[in-house]
Amino acid sequence: VRGSGVRKGDAMADTATHHPTREEVANYTDRVGQVFVSGDLPESWGRVAGYLMVCDPEAQTAVQISQGTRLSTEEVGGILCAFAGARAIQQNGEPGGADTTFQMPPRAHWEELFRTRARMVAELRDLTGEELDLVNDREGRGPGRRLRDVHDLYSRVAEGLGKAREAGSRVPRQ
Repeated sequence: VRGSGVRKGDAMADTATHHPTREEVANYTDRVGQVFVSGDLPESWGRVAGYLMVCDPEAQTAVQISQGTRLSTEEVGGILCAFAGARAIQQNGEPGGADTTFQMPPRAHWEELFRTRARMVAELRDLTGEELDLVNDREGRGPGRRLRDVHDLYSRVAEGLGKAREAGSRVPRQ
């Protein structure tokens, strides 16, 4: 039913927001952790990111995040510091303060962050291409081998980002 929060044919007519149980949150954070592992990142980073996506209230202290992710406060503190430094989360309050909270930033922040990263990838692709010209090693047999590898990587990433943008910001499937 349009506007009611219920899709046509849904058996459940309750339109109230579902607040996940601790078990559901734990299951979700574990699954996000496994996705991070598949991308060669620490599982704990994924668990913290996953928790911040679904926690209620959305702004949480390091202690709350530690309890929600079943990680030590020290480990969570290090992860939050890394995430805040990378601008992947918002930090509210003084760093290290007991009442400092962390939360996922709004969509506009993510869009700007990805635009910034896409520009960086394109700039690094161009810079490594210029450097290949300087070392005169387009074949990658001499000292330019590592440079060629990095240039090729940035070229593929920049191409993929361009295709995603053309496809309406959907990530292209391999």
